Amino acid sequence: MDFTLPTTKAEMYETLAEIYTHYKLAPISFEPIELPTLSLTKLNYVPLTDAELTAAATTILSGAHTRELALKKKEISDEIKTLQEKKKLLLAEMDADIASTKEDYAESERKIAVEAVKNGVYYSDASLREKYRQEKDKNADIEKIRQKYKSQIVGIEAKITQKTEELDGADDFYQTIFDAEISSKVKELKEADEEKAKEITKYNTELSQKEQNSACNNAKTMKKYEIDFLAIKAKGFSKDELVNNGYYKDVLKCVTAYYNTLSAADAYNDIMSDAGLAPYLDDYFDDILVMYKLKANEN
Repeated sequence: MDFTLPTTKAEMYETLAEIYTHYKLAPISFEPIELPTLSLTKLNYVPLTDAELTAAATTILSGAHTRELALKKKEISDEIKTLQEKKKLLLAEMDADIASTKEDYAESERKIAVEAVKNGVYYSDASLREKYRQEKDKNADIEKIRQKYKSQIVGIEAKITQKTEELDGADDFYQTIFDAEISSKVKELKEADEEKAKEITKYNTELSQKEQNSACNNAKTMKKYEIDFLAIKAKGFSKDELVNNGYYKDVLKCVTAYYNTLSAADAYNDIMSDAGLAPYLDDYFDDILVMYKLKANEN
């Protein structure tokens, strides 16, 4: 039988089937049967966009941000109120001290006036100088009181100004913090999203592999059915008859043509792992194995 020498394993099996049919079978063709195909449902996952990640991060953090900002504003406002009350109290104390000082000097002036009238010197130069001195001392004491409270009041006013600036800038300050927290959360969510995408890809790959394995098993099953069919339909030539009519010569020629393209060791290992050759080679299967094993040992 004339045939083209195979260069691939698929071509080898196609040629072997043609040789087998030519020498052993009646003109009856093999009709493949339909085997169930494994089709698994894969997951479809679309990674989140940057805008979606930002929106998710904002939703997660906005509640805490709003509460934190409100609490901070209340805290600052309460501090301002406390400082304002403290300033008010100091001003009241200062006014009370000034009033008390004025009352003390007024009482002293009354006593001096009574004494001056009694002595008939109320309108004298000495009496006028005493009044002037009393007025001067009173003003000096009042100024001391004002200075005493001034430093405390100025300090409080400075704190009020500072806290007012903090209150006015709280929105911008906490927005900066909020933006940084969102950026950090976006990074965290993105990493989780990428990990989920990897898991889904791995899951889909496993399903694809199962489908491929199923298809491969179907192909092997179909090949076995075909070989069984060919065996059943064989005419029943004896080994000697098959030798004489050239069947084994062509089979050996076809098999060695392909396996000689491999190293002897690879050819031996492949034949050992492939039970599909035995139905074609019959008793020559062991001879082929021995031949390639010897060649492999020589190398």
